[in-house]
Amino acid sequence: MDETPIKAGRAGPGKLKPTWYWPLYGDADELSFTWSASRGSAHVKAQLKDFAGTLLTDGYAAYDAFAQDKPEITQRTVGRTADGTSSAPATASRRRSRALELIGVLYEVEQALRDHKLAARPSSSTAAAMPIPWSRRSSAGAISNASASTW
Repeated sequence: MDETPIKAGRAGPGKLKPTWYWPLYGDADELSFTWSASRGSAHVKAQLKDFAGTLLTDGYAAYDAFAQDKPEITQRTVGRTADGTSSAPATASRRRSRALELIGVLYEVEQALRDHKLAARPSSSTAAAMPIPWSRRSSAGAISNASASTW
């Protein structure tokens, strides 16, 4: 689990509020994204309330607080070492790259919406993002084609 800041929702004219995506990687090699208006621990608790297993995190204190006194949870912190390399195993590195690739597609959709002055229409945003194939079996080309074909 991780928390990634994004801007969403109107904070005022021309301003967006800070909000967070929370990617979750599952033991069946699946990836999901939840969203929260805050970075607080309440979202962690709500998403992981029935969780048991290994929790991979970046060391954010909310994860530590959640896992404390829960023997059914083994926590593993994955981050960067002093030389800038990842402490994650190679498979996690590939999965992280894939997740970032998919997030990048969302940014492409957002930019295309802005370019076509459609960002103010929620139905346009949803329709543009829905064709993105989220399966780990999809190729990068299929992702690019899905987002490009929307326009």
